[in-house]
Amino acid sequence: MTKEISLDDCRGQSYNNASNMFGKYNGLQAKLKERNPLIVYVPCAGHSLNLVGNLAAACCEKSTSFFGFVQRLYSFFVGSTHRWTVLTTALGPRLVVKRLIDTRWSARRDAVHALFEGYNEVKEALNKLADDREQTTETRLEASTHCKTLDKLETAILLAFWHDILNRFNEVSKAMQKSDVLLSTVVKLFQSLICYVDDIRYHFTEYESKTKSRLPDADYSDTSCRVRKRSTRISFFDGPAIETATDSRMNFKVSTFLPVVDSLKTELERVVRPIRRFMNASVS
Repeated sequence: MTKEISLDDCRGQSYNNASNMFGKYNGLQAKLKERNPLIVYVPCAGHSLNLVGNLAAACCEKSTSFFGFVQRLYSFFVGSTHRWTVLTTALGPRLVVKRLIDTRWSARRDAVHALFEGYNEVKEALNKLADDREQTTETRLEASTHCKTLDKLETAILLAFWHDILNRFNEVSKAMQKSDVLLSTVVKLFQSLICYVDDIRYHFTEYESKTKSRLPDADYSDTSCRVRKRSTRISFFDGPAIETATDSRMNFKVSTFLPVVDSLKTELERVVRPIRRFMNASVS
């Protein structure tokens, strides 16, 4: 349906990040700029927010593995009517586990929220299936494996962390999708989200403490020791190589928690930058 809007009066355009829309050479934005060079392109804030989450989720191995586990857990229960019944019986009125959808970041929020709220009940269902002699060996083994993954401290910390992050992302996404939202409001929403993410950087100990109080028997999966080899150039009289225990806590914080936080902040700042430029150009 045509609105008969004159392109001569147009000063801004915004779409999702599909190449046929935002492509600077052959995309729709390029075609419109051929008609009117004053039409500034700004990426869709809502779609860009979704991409920010996707990039952060895939920025390190443990974060990627975490969402892979959430998807496998859903697939395990939904793959059998009996397993699904065991799950829903254990959960009662609570939300059932959800499927991840890459194109809809809110689906990740729903999946993580359901697992976070029904954590103990999901473990109960898995233990019941693992102990059920009437189930196949493959089913019992898979249920046991999933239960062991839930028992890992890293899994529980990431679950609590992503639960908070995704809830906040979901609130911002809904606010930006309102038909009467202003660009100035969008910028404020992004800035608020950046400050929230930046603040979480200093709350690792808090997430760890809350998780340990909820799961006192949980521990980091990597508690092995490693040997630091001494250079052959060092004198014999300097003694043998020093054996040091790997600090699993610090390793998880440095290699997983902080990279995810930094990725979220960096990508959020990258997304909001062109929106600010467009607003400044419009004012001037």
